[in-house]
Order: sequence, then C-alpha cells, then structure tokens
Amino acid sequence: MHLLVLHEEPYYNNGKDYFSKSSSSRFIEFFLHFFNKISICAPCKKIDLNESNQLLKFFNVSKKINIIELPYWKGIEDFFLQFPNFFWRILKIVDQNIKKNDVIWIRLPSITGIIFFIFSKIHRKPIVLYVAGDIEKAWDSLKYGGVKKIIAKAIIFLLDKSIAFMSRFALVLITGQELYQKYNIDKKKGLLFIDSLIQEKNLFFRIDTCNNRVINLLWVGKIVPKKGIFYLLTAVKELLDAGNEVNLILVGYGPYKEKLKKKIRELNIQKNVEFLGYIRFGKNLFQIYRNADIFILPSLSEGMPRVILEAWASSIPVIATEIGGIPSLIQNNQNGLLIKPGSVKELCMAVERIKQNKALRQKLIKNGLKSVQNYTTKKQVQNALDFIFTFYPNLKNRPVA
Repeated sequence: MHLLVLHEEPYYNNGKDYFSKSSSSRFIEFFLHFFNKISICAPCKKIDLNESNQLLKFFNVSKKINIIELPYWKGIEDFFLQFPNFFWRILKIVDQNIKKNDVIWIRLPSITGIIFFIFSKIHRKPIVLYVAGDIEKAWDSLKYGGVKKIIAKAIIFLLDKSIAFMSRFALVLITGQELYQKYNIDKKKGLLFIDSLIQEKNLFFRIDTCNNRVINLLWVGKIVPKKGIFYLLTAVKELLDAGNEVNLILVGYGPYKEKLKKKIRELNIQKNVEFLGYIRFGKNLFQIYRNADIFILPSLSEGMPRVILEAWASSIPVIATEIGGIPSLIQNNQNGLLIKPGSVKELCMAVERIKQNKALRQKLIKNGLKSVQNYTTKKQVQNALDFIFTFYPNLKNRPVA
C-alpha cells in the first residue's frame, strides 16, 4: 500500500540529502510501519552544503520514502507570480503520482492542495485532509495595503472556501474544535488530530520549577506577528519593572528576526532576553525546555501547536492563549493557564501566579505530563490509521510492511 503526501512547507536538497525546517515533516516517517512506500510531494530548492549545515532539519529519505519535487516558490505572492510558468508541470506531476498511490494525504491550507483534491477525485482515490490551521486568522496578522490587501483577501477567501468544500467529500483530520465547527465537519468523517513527534523516551519527570531567584521564561516558534512574540516582549518589560527577576529565552526562526531584535533594544531588555535562533527538534531542544521554568505561547492564531506537547513532556507549566485548537488541548487551571490573546496584563498576571503558587505550579506540571501521554506519536498515528481504515475497510486487505 502506497501513501502520497502533499506538504507545502519547502524542502531543500544539497545534492545528497533532503532537509526541512518543519518538524511536521518528520511525523510522516512514522507511517512507514504501515505503508510499503511513502512519497512526499513538496516544493524543493537546491542549496549548498554550508546552508544545509546551518538551520535545516535532516529528513530521512530511503527506499521506502522519497521526495517528489515541485517547483520552489517563496511565499504566496511568489507562487502566483510563477504559477503561469509551472502550472502544466505541476498538473503532470500530480496526475502521474496520484495514479500510482493508494491513499492521498493533503495538508491544508494549500493552493496546490486544491489541484491534488481534484485529481484524487478524478482517479477515485481515498483522500485524507489534514487541516493544520485557520487560514483567515493566520493572515489577519499580515499587514498589507492597497492592491496587495485586495489580492490577499481574495486568496484567503479562496483557500477558506475550498477547505469547507473539500471537507464535504473527504476524511478530515482537524486541529481543534473551533475549526471542526467552522467547517461543519461530519462527525463520522472528522477526527481531532495533531502531528505529534513526542515519544515515550522524550518524557522528563520532575515535580516543580521556579525554585531559583531568576525565573526563566521560554518561547519556541516561528518569528512572525501571529505568534504574539512582540507583546510577549512588552510583558517581559512590565514584569521587570514590577520587580520580577525574569529572563526570556527565545528559540525560533522567521522573517521578523531583525524586527524582534529592534523591539528588544527599544524596550532596553537586552540583558534579560536570550535569542538562540533555530534549534532542530531533538536532544538539544529538549534540554532547553528542561532548563526553563515557565513556557509561554502567546499566539494570536494557532492550530493545535506541538510546542505545548514539547513543554508538557519536559514538565514545564504552560501559559497559552485561548484561540484556535489550544482550548482543545488545555483545560484552564488544570494542565495550563489560558489567557486572552494580545493581553499583556493577563500574561503578566499568569506568570506571577505560577511563580507565587507552588501548589498550582505542581498541578499544572503533573497534569501536563499526564496529558501529553495521550498525544504521543504512536497514539496519533494509530488514531489516524484506525480512522482511515474504518472509513475505507478495503485498505486493510492490502499488504503492509
């Protein structure tokens, strides 16, 4: 049985190996136990050896898993500028590969996902849609003006409506109750899902944090406005002004890195903020989690973020905003604290509350560690496969490795 996956996060090829900045690409590898072959279709870019040694995550390509290269584009604007040049090439790649595979997995939102869906229906292939986030809310944080704003709104409308339409004719894995309701997913054809990379070996048991004079706050993510990182910096400034001894550790990459550094200088909090840049998923990243006291995810838009699972697995109390799929993960005051997005005041209050309340802190750590055990890679893969095989029982009769 063969699985074809569309993943629009770019992949990089240095002539020998493939790399990806997205840890979600790793999740697909865990399906190798159930499929004879997996093909991943993604935009690819050639890079040199020096580039591959810097920020990129290695992706394991073997005889059982291969990358089908789509033309590379840099962002949605670039896609539409180049689309007339590579339209027929994409159609050919899609048509040829859908014919050869048994199950089609499409990660949304995605422009090419629409093409994949159409050809999958033409060839009558089982389709699994993975809706990883709310495209409308994700684009709210992108500031466009004039003609670009009109074009951006048209693209958002197209993608949002296409997801709603496609969801009526396929199985849907979805990140959070909010999206479940927005797209009116049929309960029989929808499953709450997160492409977790947490395994049992990643779990780190401890009872408490915040036992030192200085409290280490941690943020991990992509450096874009929708992640709420800029008002997190303002909150750190206010915590310091109120007499709290805190440091903020930032782990991530993204197009707003220089604006982030500028904001840190403007607030004059350079001594209290440590920017570590991109750190690949693995031992070094988990050590950073384990050295932290409180994890903060102040996003303005989210699906079901894997970083919450990573924090739970490292026994850290979590503060996150009550948006997107986060309330599907966090029960307020039980396994984390939920705050309003954009509220510096609530963020500061949550930090001080965890710092001062040992019993609450220990409860959040204990329950977070317990919660993450329901979201391990093994469990999420099995849930997805049970879901797929229940709806397409004939697939069970095909040979698996």
